[in-house]
Amino acid sequence: MTEADVGRVAEEIAAAARARLDAAAPPDPSPSADPSPSADRELQAARRQVAALLTAAAREADALLRRAWRAGPEEEAPGGRRRRWRR
Repeated sequence: MTEADVGRVAEEIAAAARARLDAAAPPDPSPSADPSPSADRELQAARRQVAALLTAAAREADALLRRAWRAGPEEEAPGGRRRRWRR
């Protein structure tokens, strides 16, 4: 696994999480879904909070993956297995 692969994995994790968020709470719900403007505002505020958490989690996942990649194959992975990563 190369460093570029690590970056792609982190991006794929973030994209999958965002897709789940969009499926659970669409960015722009249709007006017929809930006629209450306050419910729409609350949903959008919650969605913004979740999006911010996802962004932070994506940055953390990227940092952890890169740190593991930089540690190199000399360290054992959990379970006693050796990593098979390329530089």
